[in-house]
Amino acid sequence: MKNLRLAISVLAGVLIIYLLSGEINLNYLRTRVSDVSWPYLTAAFGVYFLLNVVRAFRFELLLNKEIKFSQMLNIVLVQNFFNVVLPFRIGELSYLHFVRKRGIGFGRNLASLIGARFLDLASIVFIFSVALIFLSKKVDNAFWFLFSSVTVLLILTVLFFILLWSGARLERFVRSGKPSGFGSLMLGKFVETYRAIREFRRRHQLVKSILLSLTIWLLTFLVGMFLFRGFQINFGLYQAVFAYAFPVVISFTPLYFFAGIGSYESVATLGLMLLGVSKETAINSSLLLHGVELSFVLILALAGYWAMFASKR
Repeated sequence: MKNLRLAISVLAGVLIIYLLSGEINLNYLRTRVSDVSWPYLTAAFGVYFLLNVVRAFRFELLLNKEIKFSQMLNIVLVQNFFNVVLPFRIGELSYLHFVRKRGIGFGRNLASLIGARFLDLASIVFIFSVALIFLSKKVDNAFWFLFSSVTVLLILTVLFFILLWSGARLERFVRSGKPSGFGSLMLGKFVETYRAIREFRRRHQLVKSILLSLTIWLLTFLVGMFLFRGFQINFGLYQAVFAYAFPVVISFTPLYFFAGIGSYESVATLGLMLLGVSKETAINSSLLLHGVELSFVLILALAGYWAMFASKR
C-alpha cells in the first residue's frame, strides 16, 4: 500500500510537470540562474536555518525540555527532509520515531506534534490574513480570500480551545463506549495523548508556543521574500506572504506529492499570477524556487543526520 501511494504521488507530480512543461523556457531558466542574486539566496538560507532553530525551541518547550536542544535541532532538520520528500505528510512519522527513541512516551510525543501543527496552521492563516488587508487593492477577490482565512482561523481557534479546556467532558464521552481488546488499547493511547495536550494550558507554555509559532512563520515568509528577490521578483513582505502561502498550505494537505513535484509548482504559479506575474515567469520561477528550497532542506538534513549519529559515538 505504501509503495502504491508513493507511485501514485510520483506519477501525479510528473503529470502536473508535463502539463506545465509547455511553458518551461530553458533560456529563461539559464538567464535567471546566471542573474541570480547570491546575497539574497544566502540570506534566505541563513533565515531558513534560523527558523529551524526556533522550531527546535518550540518542540523543546512542548516536550517540557525533556530532550536537549541540540538533539531536538537535529531531529527537526532530519524530519524536515522526510516531510518535504515523502507525500501525504508521511514524514511526520519520522518526528514521532526520533522522539520516541529518546524516551518520550507516546502521549506526550504525539501531543507535541498535534499542538505544533495546530499552532502552525493558525499562525499561517493569521499572517496571511494580515497581508491580505494590505493587499486588498492589488489582489482580485481579496475580500473572499480574507473572509475564508478569518473563518478558518476562527474554526482552528475554537477547536484548539475545546481541546485545551473541554478535556474532562470529551474524555468521559470517549470512555462511555467501553471498548475492549484493541479498542481499549487505542482508547488508552487517546486519553494519554489528550491529557498531554491539556497540559499546554499552562499560561507561560501556551503564550510562548504561540509567539514562537508566529516567529517561525514570519521567518518562513521572509525566506520566501528573499527567494523571490533572488530570482528578480521584487516583492515586498506582504506580497511574498500571499504568494508563498500557496505552496506552504499545499504541503499540509494530502495533495502534496513526492518531494512536492508538480503540486508545489502548480500552486506557486497560481499565487504569483494572482499578483500579476506573467504565466511564463510564474511557472519558470516556481521551478527555480522549488529547486533552491529542496537544496536548503537537503543540506541541513545531512548536517542534522551527521550530528545525530556522531553524538552516539
